[in-house]
Amino acid sequence: MPAILPSIMQQIENLAKRFDAQSLNPVAQRLRQINSDLGLVLPNSLDSDVLTRDASGQLVLKYEGLSYFPISRVVQINGKETHLTDRENQLIEALIRQPDEYRSSGELTKEIGCSSNSLRQHVSRLRGKIESDPHRPKIIVHSRQRGYRLNTK
Repeated sequence: MPAILPSIMQQIENLAKRFDAQSLNPVAQRLRQINSDLGLVLPNSLDSDVLTRDASGQLVLKYEGLSYFPISRVVQINGKETHLTDRENQLIEALIRQPDEYRSSGELTKEIGCSSNSLRQHVSRLRGKIESDPHRPKIIVHSRQRGYRLNTK
């Protein structure tokens, strides 16, 4: 299931080609239906403010200063753009599915298919790419008892 979001987003991209940038609500509704059909947990607030198109027409999920382009696997934080590895992409997708909710390390290792040591390395590299100060993370935060979460507030 780790690669499910890109495949869903590809389906949405194909569907969205039928709509102009002003009418993404049908696309958001289709994503909700796909989400429901597959039993995925995606943000409830998925609407035209969260699911939008950039200037080139590519779908983008936005959470505060974070923009995630699932098709091209690019994250943009306050204008800083970076490409993600497969594991980093899987990790951020897992966190985006439940923004502002902690995901246990065990849950994440199972979902992205890595060890707990490897998970820490992936988180560290991802923080290095998206955090302004990776040693004082504000976007991907960690709690020993709870795990990791994507901070969107």
